[in-house]
Amino acid sequence: MTVDQQKPIETYAPQGSPEEVLLAYPGQRPEGSYLTDGTEIVQLSENFDEFFEQCDTLLAKQGLPGMDQRIPVVTYGANANPWNLEEKLQRASLRDAQENELSTVPVCVAELPDIAVVWHGRTSQKGSVFSELYAGPEAEGLQTTAHVAFLTVEQLGMVHVTEGSTYGVVELPVVAGSEKAKLKAFAYTALDASVLLKDGKPVLVDGVQSATTELPHMAAHEAVEYILHQPAVESRVGKKDPRTFVAEGIAMTLAERKARQAQVSAGLAEEGLRKAYYFESEHAQPTGRLALAAMLGNPGGIVLADEVFRRIRPTREEVAAEAASLAESDAVLKIKEGESREEAALRTARLRLDPMVRLRAGAHDELALRQHLDGQE
Repeated sequence: MTVDQQKPIETYAPQGSPEEVLLAYPGQRPEGSYLTDGTEIVQLSENFDEFFEQCDTLLAKQGLPGMDQRIPVVTYGANANPWNLEEKLQRASLRDAQENELSTVPVCVAELPDIAVVWHGRTSQKGSVFSELYAGPEAEGLQTTAHVAFLTVEQLGMVHVTEGSTYGVVELPVVAGSEKAKLKAFAYTALDASVLLKDGKPVLVDGVQSATTELPHMAAHEAVEYILHQPAVESRVGKKDPRTFVAEGIAMTLAERKARQAQVSAGLAEEGLRKAYYFESEHAQPTGRLALAAMLGNPGGIVLADEVFRRIRPTREEVAAEAASLAESDAVLKIKEGESREEAALRTARLRLDPMVRLRAGAHDELALRQHLDGQE
């Protein structure tokens, strides 16, 4: 087995101020196939069969689940940046053993036939932009370069939580490796998606599509500038440059961000520069643990059950240590009636450390969303 190159994961870390980082979305990504353990990137073969074999060998040495125990997931936005993906996965990591298990991800380079990566038809809550998969007629003939991450159930559960209940999971045919191996992988698409337009055409995310195309393309900062310069948007949010707009968004409350986001959406719609779009798929489902269960052939139960996550949950000792630290610090705790500071600290520590709190909330949100959608049918 030949390992061609190793790079520290910091090579792909975002640089600059918070505003500059958001306006540099989706960030850097390795050109080829690789495996990361959260600290470095090991470049692997471009041949998919060789990549598969190399990964199995490296994973076996670490005592980690092999490739046939992992779920392929297309990464095309911020998740394609290994630093960003590591940050997401480490939100649940509490101990060194867990860190190794959650951080190690095999990733192969792939192409998405007849699919484009375009800018969403509104700004993000903080004021930058984010990407969407688009399979409309304008994408016919395109070969979009993306990556496929092979995730364990635990890793996919954490990614599910960060994507929120506004996204759906679809199954896509992808072409992987230099020998064009065909496989199916899951991908996240927004349930309430829209596409940014210029001259009536979808705007591509700059640098992602591998084929020559006449469609307009922009980098993130260019897309934000384009949006802010539209008269109907400017009349709603004021005349601002992208960096100022994002800086204001960072400082806003969640309610303020959503209100401003709605104003931008309305302005783009008035200008005719925002088109609603829904990525059609035979297996489209609302996101969450129930959706994954259905996609994996378990429609009657939650495949990402609590027991599956027992290895990434905090121990009693870790909760007690965190609670003691909170109780002794100057931290502001929300103390319920009849509750001591120590009891409030213990309750807060459990909420803060246990990833299942977020996972349960995601499942609850999904059930509510499904009931809402059922009522519309």
